[in-house]
Order: sequence, then structure tokens, then C-alpha cells
Amino acid sequence: DRRLRRQPITWDEARTLIPGNLSGLARSREQEAAYREGRARIKDEWESIYDYLLVTKFGFDWTWGEGAPVVVDTDGRGGTAAAETTETTRLVRRKRSRPTHREYFDNLQFDDRTQLRFCPNDFPYYFESGIEHHVLWKLGGDVTDEEVASAKAELLDLNSVGRELSAERLEQISNGTDVFLSWINPPSLKSLPGIDHVHILLHKPGLSRL
Repeated sequence: DRRLRRQPITWDEARTLIPGNLSGLARSREQEAAYREGRARIKDEWESIYDYLLVTKFGFDWTWGEGAPVVVDTDGRGGTAAAETTETTRLVRRKRSRPTHREYFDNLQFDDRTQLRFCPNDFPYYFESGIEHHVLWKLGGDVTDEEVASAKAELLDLNSVGRELSAERLEQISNGTDVFLSWINPPSLKSLPGIDHVHILLHKPGLSRL
């Protein structure tokens, strides 16, 4: 599979891929298996990926959905039963956020409900050791350049770097490629077009040269 990586992506290679050749980013076979298993688990437990994100990333409450009928076999396993088995249906209820993504924007003031969350990527690409893959999520608008810069500054602080640096030097680090790379997926690669998010890579070996 050309979308699987046998060797990790180095920082130098990442600089050639981001942002103009994102299709070259990929996971290892083990990472891809974990990604697919994780997505399947989310699909089984939540009504949508949006419900999962609103609860786990943005701290929304959750409740049980109304449920949907699912065909099961006599052993109670989900899915379409084989022809020789006795089919039945049961109501499967999955978790949903409260409010839902649509209710959030339909019933509340858009400008007052902007929220940002910055956290490690649950399913990172296959990067070499020393490269951290983070995601800046935004609910209620597009991520701005200033918000990306603030997220990078946060990472510097977490690594005990940055407080002694001038604002000019911090801007150089943020805009350069020795320590950080960042990108927004194009529409063709966006798995969650309803919630804006920016990928940010931290090259920890680059911190030692600051």
C-alpha cells in the first residue's frame, strides 16, 4: 500500500512535504491499523465523529441518542446476519453531544461561542523520534495565524523555552521551519470539514539549537 510508510518521516523530508505535498504524509502499518480500529470504535460508540469531538475535545456534556434498529444474528452480534441464521433487530443507542454540533450553532450566538483546544494528535503520522504531532481545534470559525502562533508559543513554554526570548526572535522561530511546521488540510483531505483544525509539528531536537 503506497499510503503506508515503512520508514519514519524525517524532519528534512517533512519540510519538503509541508505544506505543498501533503499526500506524502502517511502512517506505519501499525499506526494505520490503530487509526482504523479507533475510528470503528468511535462509530460504534458515538452517533457521529462530531459528537465524539465535542465531548472529548471541547468538554461538552453527552447523552444517549434516540437509537436506531440494527440487524443482529441469534448470537447478538451486530451486522447483517447470514442467510442461514435467524435474524432479529434490536435498538442500538449511541452517545451524542449535548448540544449537538448543529444545535450549537442554530441556538447560540456564533461569535460568542468560539472555542479553541490544543492537544496531541490521537492518530499521528509516522514521524521519526523527536517530532511531536499536535492539533489545534477551533469550534466557531477558522483558525487564525495569531492563534497558530499562540499555540506554538505554548509548546515552547511547555518545553521551558521562549520566556527569555524576545518577541522578534519568537516570531522568527514560529515562522521558520527549524522548530515548527504547520498546515491546514485542503478540502480533499479534510476528514472533519465542520470543525476547523490546524496540524502543528514540533521538532524537539531543534529546540536545543535555540
